[in-house]
Order: sequence, then structure tokens, then C-alpha cells
Amino acid sequence: MDAGWANVMSVSFTPDGTLLATASLDEIVRVWRVSDGALLHELTDMTNEGYCAQFSPDGQWLVGGSRDKYVYVWRVSDWGLQTSFLAHTDNGVRSLDFSPDGTLLLTGGYDNKAKLWQVPGWGWCEH
Repeated sequence: MDAGWANVMSVSFTPDGTLLATASLDEIVRVWRVSDGALLHELTDMTNEGYCAQFSPDGQWLVGGSRDKYVYVWRVSDWGLQTSFLAHTDNGVRSLDFSPDGTLLLTGGYDNKAKLWQVPGWGWCEH
């Protein structure tokens, strides 16, 4: 699986292990088929370097975090962009992960903050 010239910053398997996502510094999240390494999709909605990507526990969503400070949410059913939202300041979203039940998304940023977001509403949880 060759992601081109850009460093791969993050990798994530689907829950069933059939697909793999990579987030790269070339602003692209790529989706690969694990069985043969075939590149299936290039998600190009990010406007700056891709730092992280994660599939939801139910396999319905793929989320990505970028230096542009946004989280991007793609539907796995058709790879369309569901939404994007400003999540952090100061050089972007560095990490993200779903709760085991998939109802929360936790993001970490270069602004020294961790934030919880509701899934699928994608609104900030004030805890």
C-alpha cells in the first residue's frame, strides 16, 4: 500500500478487518482493501495535512482530523462527506477515537485540549 510521497500519519481498520484507512500529510485519507492491498477510495475533502483517521465501532463512519482544525466525517456506505466541523485551534486535530459503544468521539488537539462530541449529531458535549 503506497500512499505516494506523503508521510502516513495514522492508520485504522474497519471493525471487520476488511478495510484500512490511512491519513497522510498530502491532505488525503485513503481507503484500502486489506485482502489485496487495493486502493479503493481517496477522500480529498481536507484542506490541510491529515493527522489522523478512525473508523467507528459499527463501521458506519470514518472520521479524519486535519491540521486545518476540522474533523471530517464520511459515510462508509457511499464515502460521501456527511459533515465537517471546527474542533480545535492551534494547528489542528492531532488524534481522535470513538467510545467502545460508538456514541462519543474524543478528539485531541494542539490547543492542549481533549473534546467529546456526540455521535451521530456531531455536537460538542460540555462535560
